[in-house]
Amino acid sequence: MVVTHLPETVPGSLFAMALRPDLDVVAAMVPRGSRVLDLGCGDGALLDHLIREKGCDGTGVEISDEGFHACVARGVPVVVADIDQGLGDVEDDAYDVVILSQTLQATHRPALVLQEMMRVGRVGIVSFPNFGHWRLRWSLAARGVNCTNAFMQYGNSYLTEFGFDYYKVKMVCGPKGNTAIVPIKGSEVARAPSTKIIQGDWIWHANRDVLKPRSQWHNYKGKNRMMMLFGDSHAEYFKFLPTAQMEALASQPPDPGFLWW
Repeated sequence: MVVTHLPETVPGSLFAMALRPDLDVVAAMVPRGSRVLDLGCGDGALLDHLIREKGCDGTGVEISDEGFHACVARGVPVVVADIDQGLGDVEDDAYDVVILSQTLQATHRPALVLQEMMRVGRVGIVSFPNFGHWRLRWSLAARGVNCTNAFMQYGNSYLTEFGFDYYKVKMVCGPKGNTAIVPIKGSEVARAPSTKIIQGDWIWHANRDVLKPRSQWHNYKGKNRMMMLFGDSHAEYFKFLPTAQMEALASQPPDPGFLWW
């Protein structure tokens, strides 16, 4: 795996012939004629360049409607998918090169994403912004957090379970118009409404130790306690399991028969 640290860049126009400087660096690492998978491909500029200039057989994966339509407009092969859910439909070693360009920092499950990209590709190229660069440091100081979307990056703790299942909690809602991420139906909530978590004041992702300063405000006599709203409309000062047990549940599927789902 090749990892590059890149300075903050300003995206060019949609059909600009020249690549952004950071994408130019990544493109130079890809051998001619490679089978390429670009995870979080955005507007498809990099894949478009690799296909046209280096004869690559490329496919993009993008979750946003804007990025998907931009790729289609370029004629770049693209599928809509959430890489935080893995790449279960892709066979082992299906690609020569898998690219994760300025996307890793926006994922919720980076370890899974990296594991999957190395499963499906022979070589992985990862790039991410240089958070030591003065422009990004200034941006973080001005905004307080590096968050462009509160729902997808947990900028607000009072949220529904958004976009994917996690910690045995069934997803409640997802991005508008995204046919790959379908909100839960009322009939499904009705299976066990009193334990179905709808929204609440999570310790995102419910695995921070209550003894640490970062999440100590959720410490109630040494236990993880959070105000949660459930499917039958009752609210409860809910006690989650100890941190170690919560971490073990992170990748387990939702179960209506469990303490919560």
